[in-house]
Amino acid sequence: VQVACSWQISSSLYLTESGDVYRCDAMEEDPISDYFLLDRSTTGSGSLNSPQLIRTFTQQRTLHKRRVISIGCGSHHSIALCQDGRVFSWGSGSSGALGHGDRSDQARPREIAALGEHHVTSIAVGGQHTLFLCDTMSTSTFFREAEYQRKIYACGNNNENQLALSKSSLLGKTKSKATQSTPRAIETLPKNFIPVSIHCGWDFSGAIGHSKKHLRSNSQDKTQITNNNLEEQSKPRSKSRSKLRPKSRSSSESFSGSNSPEPTEESIMMNQPILKIVMWGRNSHGQCGIGIASTKVLTPKYVKQPWSDNLSVDDFSCGQGHAMCVVAGEVYVWGSGENGQLGTHQVLSLEPEAIESIRFCDRNGMPASVVRVCAGPFHSVAVTTGGRVFTWGMNTMGA
Repeated sequence: VQVACSWQISSSLYLTESGDVYRCDAMEEDPISDYFLLDRSTTGSGSLNSPQLIRTFTQQRTLHKRRVISIGCGSHHSIALCQDGRVFSWGSGSSGALGHGDRSDQARPREIAALGEHHVTSIAVGGQHTLFLCDTMSTSTFFREAEYQRKIYACGNNNENQLALSKSSLLGKTKSKATQSTPRAIETLPKNFIPVSIHCGWDFSGAIGHSKKHLRSNSQDKTQITNNNLEEQSKPRSKSRSKLRPKSRSSSESFSGSNSPEPTEESIMMNQPILKIVMWGRNSHGQCGIGIASTKVLTPKYVKQPWSDNLSVDDFSCGQGHAMCVVAGEVYVWGSGENGQLGTHQVLSLEPEAIESIRFCDRNGMPASVVRVCAGPFHSVAVTTGGRVFTWGMNTMGA
């Protein structure tokens, strides 16, 4: 159900529908691949370039009913997320991206204990850093009850500020680079920004999310709805009517009552938040999409969007030095295009630009909307509504 490829293109992980995780190395001569850091008792037997079952997760499923639902690969480390919110990591720990509080290598998948009090809903893995999207319980006070909050936690290399953490707050530092070996919450997101998904480039990061003010409905609609509710609430209610038993509803009737109209696609969309992108980290090629090229973006900033404010981002992906997203079926790209990965005949784009040189169409030659995108290190991929796959960029290794 999922394939995760290493940033070094030497290994990959495969996740099956049953929750089994397989490992495969394409280059046996890579001595620092995280496959070679795995204990041989952790994987099955066979050649290195054929899929090998990682037995740790089979044991977790058998003993603890814990099933892997998502996987990710860095340059030399790997991450796995289970359905109960637990996260495991293994491989090289030199960058602190494993999240175990030290920089030791892990020969077999190990649960990240520091995330135990949070429920992790998704993961994202960069070259030497890792992001975790968590549902966490806020601290209750005398005036306010505790409530769930969604936060992004980060660990690993912060040389390009891809963790969005200040250097003074990092737990471990060296002369060459600053690292965070224990996941820490990113507190510098825009005000009222609620992350929905997280994404990692090689040394930059991004998130899709929304704020409470970014709704599709306008103020006039809200005022009308509010006035209608107030009028309804002001009507006197008969005591005899309140004592009547509610009629039983058939399965075909709406829960809100048989007289209530079924929600239309338009009404559902009106209540959906408008998703936007924030990015941070390395920006030497404009890969953060803020309209300027700078050494790095220190705090998460909104991407400069050429599309309408009423449109929502449907998909988003980050590569080595470029990024891409889908809005209303169109593909927008920005960052480095030296290998043709932008698809716009540009070698550099400091802000999102729509792809017009590629004609996305179905098998009959009719225009088709793009629904998914994926940015590789130096190439790009798009999938249309009909399931057709389009690729462009570096092709020296047949990517």
